[in-house]
Amino acid sequence: MKLEAAARLLSSTPFRLVHGNTIQMTPQQFLKLAMPFGHQGGPQADQSKVDTLSRLPHFDNPMLSVKENAHGELQVALHDGRHRALAAIQRGDTKLNVDIVRGRKYAREHPDVSDADLAAMVIERGVLSELGS
Repeated sequence: MKLEAAARLLSSTPFRLVHGNTIQMTPQQFLKLAMPFGHQGGPQADQSKVDTLSRLPHFDNPMLSVKENAHGELQVALHDGRHRALAAIQRGDTKLNVDIVRGRKYAREHPDVSDADLAAMVIERGVLSELGS
């Protein structure tokens, strides 16, 4: 799907295309898509890191790496930026710009699909969380 077509669908999706492979969502939506803090003994949120990030005027966009699962649905494969999402919430931000990138396998299997194309597909079709929900 081309970016122009995806832009027409914005009113029916929870995400908004910013430009290229960057979409906008709420920080809470990002946290729902990423692996939860502490999942299966994983790392916990570091409040001092959140506090430091929340005082910055700007930080790099969080990232979601997206793949196609066995059922042909788009699903988050990897993430980066949970502390930035928490910092955005802490400082009262209601929108978060997130970069959508192709997973290595998806990029290898779909060389004709760019990160920007994938971002448009996420807007059109939606995306499942890393946990598959």
